[in-house]
Amino acid sequence: AAALAAQIPDSLIRLQRREFYRMPTPVTNPVPAFVPLPIDLGGGNASFPLADISCGGVALLDSKMMLNSTIGSTFTGCRIDLPEIGTVTTSLQVRNALDVTMLNNKTSRRIGCMFVDISRANMAAVQRYITRLERERNAKLAGLG
Repeated sequence: AAALAAQIPDSLIRLQRREFYRMPTPVTNPVPAFVPLPIDLGGGNASFPLADISCGGVALLDSKMMLNSTIGSTFTGCRIDLPEIGTVTTSLQVRNALDVTMLNNKTSRRIGCMFVDISRANMAAVQRYITRLERERNAKLAGLG
């Protein structure tokens, strides 16, 4: 005798479990992340807008395809300027990369990075910024923003 029987549903929803909640960052006034470039790319820092942020890491948008998006590669000494919160300094390790077509039909690479060796103070700043974004979003949804 069958222990359990069920109909196959017409549709399924794929749920992705994450350790941290991700917040999209503003598109109109992007949050810049400054990543040190290797000497063969001219050295110095290049600025990449964030696509989103969580307490686990950030997604960078690399429209010029400058960064090494190999999974596991690490960018050390990155600076992220969080509006009204301050600058966060951390290393970022590439966890995934995806080429995306933007609204203007240009291709950009979305590089998902994990924070590496982030200090408690920097993590607290990230948390404060996420809370701020969430408050702004909720105010907009409530028609107050």
